[in-house]
Amino acid sequence: DTITINERRQYAHDISFIGSLYNEKNPLNKLSLPPYMQGYINGMVNASLKVYGYNFLEELVNIDVVEALKTAGAVFFEPDKPVTSPDYYIAAHSFIGYQVAETERIQTLNALARYFSVDLYTHSNTSALENVNIHGGVKTLTEMPKVFHLSRINLNMTIKPIQTGLP
Repeated sequence: DTITINERRQYAHDISFIGSLYNEKNPLNKLSLPPYMQGYINGMVNASLKVYGYNFLEELVNIDVVEALKTAGAVFFEPDKPVTSPDYYIAAHSFIGYQVAETERIQTLNALARYFSVDLYTHSNTSALENVNIHGGVKTLTEMPKVFHLSRINLNMTIKPIQTGLP
């Protein structure tokens, strides 16, 4: 398949990112946590953003974090007859990990957009972004490959819970 002139105009970018900002997927955004616990979780998120290539969130989650999430209304998966409780894993990856992803994506896109032209294809709420060129989503099989091919740089920000993904 050849790429048309109109497609080149539409999909050619200096820097592009296709994906969610995780604000609509982040269950922490729907919970009201006590200020101390919110601060503790924010500390974990900020520390995690400073370490590339290693996810230590599960090591930082303790019973207080799990109980605060559950008290605030977080729904945890409860397996039948578990050998061990999945609560620490769920808190770290399905709650705090999504907060890290949301924060990292917004900070990265905003930082790049201060100096470069950045184009984002997403269905997420983009109100936290500044100077980023916002587009709607793209069709995975027909439009996304054109964005990849025609962008000088395509960002692939893999979320922390994906421990074996290629960033």
